[in-house]
Amino acid sequence: MLAGLTGFKNMEMTKERLAAVVSASLVIFGLGLYLFLYRPLKLKLRDARVQAAAVEKDLARMHRAIGYLKKNPVRRAIITEDGVSLAMDELTQEAKLKGINFISITPAQPIESRTGGYKILPIDIEAESTYADFGIFLGALDEFKNSVVTVEGFSLYSYGDDPANLRSRLTLGIYLSE
Repeated sequence: MLAGLTGFKNMEMTKERLAAVVSASLVIFGLGLYLFLYRPLKLKLRDARVQAAAVEKDLARMHRAIGYLKKNPVRRAIITEDGVSLAMDELTQEAKLKGINFISITPAQPIESRTGGYKILPIDIEAESTYADFGIFLGALDEFKNSVVTVEGFSLYSYGDDPANLRSRLTLGIYLSE
């Protein structure tokens, strides 16, 4: 019986051994917390910061755009079919100012847009001008006040003795609200 007690006595935990086991347990518990809780949360936080920075950048860009629009209000609008004559008048006046001589202007039937909500009125134009005047006229289409106009396509060819003179076939699209 005495031998059994001495074996039990060796099994007793001393204060040093207890402190080592508790310390090791705390270290393992802390490492587990770090690996399974803190580190994944830290990675999510980093990703959230990157996303927040991107959103802040977009927000700053939008604030600048709003400031620009407040200073320079949009003048153009999508017109109704009743306003086509105003758009055509603006088109011919701008062409005359830019040195474009219209030979023919032929509006076609409005086409329903793919996205809906508006129609596009194709206008086929045959004109005579110089290269420079034609370029200036195309640039002026963006500044129309009464309508939104896009260039759907064009072809150019020289005529006459002067190679700077050209004839053009031009298809414009005037946007119409429904």
